[in-house]
Parts: sequence; structure tokens; C-alpha cells
Amino acid sequence: MKLAIPREIQEQARRDGKVVRWILDTRMTEAHSNDWDKVEGVEPVQANPMSGTDERLVLCSKYADWHEADQRSDEQVVDEREKQLMRGQVSDGSRSSSGVHVPQGQTNRVTTQRGL
Repeated sequence: MKLAIPREIQEQARRDGKVVRWILDTRMTEAHSNDWDKVEGVEPVQANPMSGTDERLVLCSKYADWHEADQRSDEQVVDEREKQLMRGQVSDGSRSSSGVHVPQGQTNRVTTQRGL
């Protein structure tokens, strides 16, 4: 279940052309470098009370068009990796490239359908 975002914050973000997300406080440096800013007036909340850690979630916002551009860029990376997998290749820069081998005469099949 998603952590609720106050309705007035959602409406203000929509008027400002922004999207809002909860981000772990330990990832705020990375988030800030990716154009996410803390939403003022909303206190951080404990991420997982049952875990025994003090991780907090911080409500952040980012302009929607910037977020969409970042999403498109991320999708291009995934699409290129899928094309490489279909050819039986994975670029050396991939975290999963070590030990990848496609036997002679066989191909990979990449699908977005579950269970195939």
C-alpha cells in the first residue's frame, strides 16, 4: 500500500506542473542531484516502523516535464539492453554482462507479458 500524500500537496503540485514522490532520506543527495526538491511543510515519516531502523521518507517534488524526460531516457537504456539481449549480446558496461552466453543457433526472447 502506498504512503498517502496530503491532498492539498497533490493539488498544489498539479497546479505547479510537478510530480511528488516519497524518497528515502539516505538517497536525498542523489535525488537532489536529479532535480528532486524537498516539499516544505511536510515532515519526514518513518519508512518501516517494524524494521527497527530510523530510515525516513521525505516528500519531494520535481517538474513533471523533467521527470518525463528522465523516464524516457531510462526507457531508452532498457530498450537498448533488450535489443542487445535479443542479439545474444550484452555490452561490457552492463552489470549483468559477465558470464552471459547464448548457445550457437539459439536466440533470446524478451517479452513484456508476464509468465512467458
